[in-house]
Amino acid sequence: MMKKNVLFPSIVVLFFLWAFAHNLNPVLIAKLKASFSLSDAQATLVDSAFYIAYFLMSLPAGWMIQRWGYKRMIVSGLLLFAAGTLSFVPAAMWNEYSFFLGALMCIGFGITILEAAANPLVTEISSEGERSFRLNLAQSFNGLGAGTAAALGGYLLLGKENAGVDVVIIPFAMLGAMVLIFTLFISRLEFPTIHDSMNSGDAQSASIWISWKFRLAVVAQFFYVGAQIGVASFFIRYAQLYLKMQQQEAAYWLSFALVLFMAGRFFGTALHKRFSSSTILMVFAMGAIVSMLGVIVVHAYSIYYLLATQFFMSVMFPTIFAMGVEPLKNNKAKGSAWIVMTISGGAIFPYSMGRISDAMSLNAAYVIPLVSFFVVALFAFYYPKLK
Repeated sequence: MMKKNVLFPSIVVLFFLWAFAHNLNPVLIAKLKASFSLSDAQATLVDSAFYIAYFLMSLPAGWMIQRWGYKRMIVSGLLLFAAGTLSFVPAAMWNEYSFFLGALMCIGFGITILEAAANPLVTEISSEGERSFRLNLAQSFNGLGAGTAAALGGYLLLGKENAGVDVVIIPFAMLGAMVLIFTLFISRLEFPTIHDSMNSGDAQSASIWISWKFRLAVVAQFFYVGAQIGVASFFIRYAQLYLKMQQQEAAYWLSFALVLFMAGRFFGTALHKRFSSSTILMVFAMGAIVSMLGVIVVHAYSIYYLLATQFFMSVMFPTIFAMGVEPLKNNKAKGSAWIVMTISGGAIFPYSMGRISDAMSLNAAYVIPLVSFFVVALFAFYYPKLK
């Protein structure tokens, strides 16, 4: 067994990996939309297939983590992740959109397990005073994975706009192989035992929902994740339609936006040393609201408002997460599973935006994330007042 002091950096790698997978989706949407002549709503089924897994798997994942422990479930999640990425090879060979959606759902199942395990594990191996800080630090590497995915995906998949879907074969085969290698490595690590207990059954389930802070964190996270995925999913489409960019150029701008997302995470992590989580979340939510207004009202500077939106979204997920599980004491793993389930908002919001885009216009669809950021701002405002 490897020593525990390797565990936190290894968990940080998980944050990088699932962010990499998440942020290949906007590139895949652009690629598959062109290859299969899809409408905006049909193209967002990429997100729907990926994120519906969170709704289906999050609560079972929380239960399985309690029963079998962090290590077994993280290894299982990585194996599902690898299986999904490797499934892109036959999907491309058979040239079937539905097979791509199936592969994405498999990846989603694996990543749901990883997120349900890794987020509470970070709090488990951290002292009480540094949990929010370390979770934000780990989540900062989401931004690195996101920026890498958009740039690399744009270069490998969108370089030739008329190329077929077979361009995904080599990149996804290599990604699957790397995930399998990392699975072997992490299976050698020493993990802590779970201190949470589910033996009290219904009483403990009730104890989660007694907390208004936890209840509203679940709502806020659902709206936030739906907004985040929607903004990213239509980034390339927006840049093409309104700013007259080519697909690959738009993907590079998306990569830069996600680098700003990462920078915002590190900046937000530093702010946690001086300000309360609710204050930080409130300021960043207001910044996202202003930026989204600049996206809806299309003009020459709209690209900069899209970039700013990514920066202001950066701290929202880990901050809402930490604020939500804070009052749960010894029941964090189960509460974490519920909050991770809210990522299923990524299956609903982009599709809704696609329907609005098809019926009206793409910029009008950004009203959905605008409303979502208002919900996050209200959560941040009322959080300190809640018992």
